[in-house]
Amino acid sequence: MSDTKVHEKSPFAGCAIFITALLVMVFLIGFSVFVLFRQANEISKFTSAQPAKIETDTLENKEPELNQLAEKIEAFRLGVESEQSATLELSAAEINLAIAAFEPLKDFRGMLRVASISPEAMALDISFELNGKPRLAKEGEVGWIASDSSYLNGTMLTELGLQDGELVLRLKDIQVPGKKVVPEFISQMSPYRIAERYIAKPGIGEIMPKLTAAKLKDGSIRFEKIIGQAPKDTVTNQQVDEGRKKLFTFFAIAVCVFLIFVAGVLCLAFFLKKNAKEPTMSLEDEFTDVIAKAMRGLELESSALASSSGITIERVEALLQGEMDQDAITAICPVLGLDLAALLHLPNYLPQEIHLAGIRRIELPFGQWKVNAWEIQHDGTQLLFDAGTGELDILD
Repeated sequence: MSDTKVHEKSPFAGCAIFITALLVMVFLIGFSVFVLFRQANEISKFTSAQPAKIETDTLENKEPELNQLAEKIEAFRLGVESEQSATLELSAAEINLAIAAFEPLKDFRGMLRVASISPEAMALDISFELNGKPRLAKEGEVGWIASDSSYLNGTMLTELGLQDGELVLRLKDIQVPGKKVVPEFISQMSPYRIAERYIAKPGIGEIMPKLTAAKLKDGSIRFEKIIGQAPKDTVTNQQVDEGRKKLFTFFAIAVCVFLIFVAGVLCLAFFLKKNAKEPTMSLEDEFTDVIAKAMRGLELESSALASSSGITIERVEALLQGEMDQDAITAICPVLGLDLAALLHLPNYLPQEIHLAGIRRIELPFGQWKVNAWEIQHDGTQLLFDAGTGELDILD
C-alpha cells in the first residue's frame, strides 16, 4: 500500500454552480414572498375590509336624458365609422347616467362614479376591490393560497389619455379620508387601463383605436376623431414604466448584493481549500501488521517469539491485538530483524513521492480508503498489476 498524498476533490467545489443556482433560486423565492407580504402590509394601511357605497344613478324619470345621450353617442359612432371627423363631449352627469343605463358599462356600477371634471383632472369616487394579505386557503377555496379582499375607498384624481389605441387614466393622486396612499402604489397602478376590457370587442372596442384625441374640458370629456390626423399617445411607454422601474431597480440591487455575497463565500471557500494542508493517505499497515508479517516470514509462533525475546506470551498477544507496549516492541525487534526506531515511528512515517519514467500510479477506491494500481510502459508494451479489487474500477 502506498503512502503517497491523496488529492481529493472537494464536493463543495464540484457542486459550486449547482449550490449557487440553488441559493439564487431560494433567494428569489424568499425575496418575492417578502416583497408580496411587505406590499400587502403597506396596502392594508390605506384600504378597508368593507367596500364603500358608490352611488349609481336611478333611471326613473330619466327617459328624455337617456334618449338624448343615446342619440349623441350613436351620431359619434356613425361619424367615426364613416371615416368623417367627429367629436363627442360627455359631462360628468352623462357619464354617470351611461354607467347606470348601458350594459357594456355595468361593471363600473357600485365601483366608480365621476365626481367632477376640470381641465386639470377628473375626480372619480372609487371603491376598488384588491387582494389582501396571502393566507392558507380555507375549506372550499380553490388552491392552497388565498387572500381576503380589501377595498380601496376614496377619490382618484386622473388625467385622460390614449395609449396604443386604448383609453387610459394616468393617476395623479388617490385620496383616502384619514389615510395616506403611498406614491409607490400610485405609480404602480398608473396608468389605470379602465377600457382594457373592451379591446377588440364590438362597440367601444371598435371606436377606441380610431380616436385621435381624448381631452379633459371644463366640466366634460371630449373625444375626437379628426380626418387626416394620426392618433397620438398622450400616455407614453416611459410614463408607464416609471413606477415599475423603481421596483425592478430595487429588486436588481438586492439580487446583485446577494450574488456578491454568494461569490464572496465561494471565493473564500476555494481559497481555504487551496491553501489548506492536503490530507495524506495513512498506511494500511500498522505496527501490528508489521510484527505479524515478520513472524509469518520467520515462521515464528507467539510462544516461540515470547521465549526468544524474554517476554510473556500474553504480551506478544497483546501487541498483535494493537496494544502499544514499547518495552515489548524493544524486546522483539532484534528477534524479528526489525528496525526499532522505524517501527515505533510508523504512524508518522511519510516517505517522499518518487516519480519514475514509464511508471504510472493509479488510485482506486477501496471502501473509505484508496489503493494503488500500477502501470508500467516500455517499448510500446504496457503491464498492469496490483489492479485493485475489481476490473470495473480499473476500467473506470
